[in-house]
Amino acid sequence: MLNEIFLILKEFLSSFDTFGLVSIIVLTLIGSIIAGMSGYGAGILIGVVLIPIVGIKKIIPIVTILTLYINIWRIILYRNSIDWKKSFFFITFAAPGLYFSTYFYYVASAKLLTLIVGFSILFLVILKKSFNFYNIYFNNWFLAGYAIFTGLSLGIILGPGLMILTGLSATGLTGSVLVGTSSVADLFTIIIRSIYFIKLGVIDLEIFTLGTFLGIMCLGGTYVGKKIVDKIGNKIHQKFIEFFMIAGSIIMIVRALTLS
Repeated sequence: MLNEIFLILKEFLSSFDTFGLVSIIVLTLIGSIIAGMSGYGAGILIGVVLIPIVGIKKIIPIVTILTLYINIWRIILYRNSIDWKKSFFFITFAAPGLYFSTYFYYVASAKLLTLIVGFSILFLVILKKSFNFYNIYFNNWFLAGYAIFTGLSLGIILGPGLMILTGLSATGLTGSVLVGTSSVADLFTIIIRSIYFIKLGVIDLEIFTLGTFLGIMCLGGTYVGKKIVDKIGNKIHQKFIEFFMIAGSIIMIVRALTLS
């Protein structure tokens, strides 16, 4: 088992040239810091870099595993700032749809998935900014409806943390409470999604190893992000991540249109 794991990691690292390896290390660090500050970012940044290397069919389960570690660590860091009731309310309504979205991921073509991921990232940026601009707030009924929609989407999008965080922020949660609460909801949807992926044979030793390797790399940056968010506002870093999300989504859309 250990020999196989080391072989997977060796093959993965050898697939990069020096510039590529430095890029993935730097973006993993940046993404994890942003994720520690805002509750999203690591999966999107790392995913955009890795899609040309591992392909769209592998990147979603890899990001699922790596964000598992990030969310566990983030829950520990934000344990005193969690609205547990709101987290479990969201999970209750999101969970049923996860079966259908993970199965769709399993049967969809690489081209279709790449297009969906690319457009979904653009959609999430627009959705989040629209909620902020129009001061949209959810009562429990609207949050339940949004959670159902989220469950039907999470199996096929990259960066599910942003979708969850967007919905919870529309209920009036802000700052550390928002990050902590969304981390709990994100963790439980990841666990459910992972169970379905395992049953479908999507998550194997290779996926688990790469996701674990990248997830562990993110822990230090997540801690740094928590320290930063304790001291400063988050407007600048939100602009930063939005830039990468929009650029990454355009890259994926163009890539999908060139796939045969």
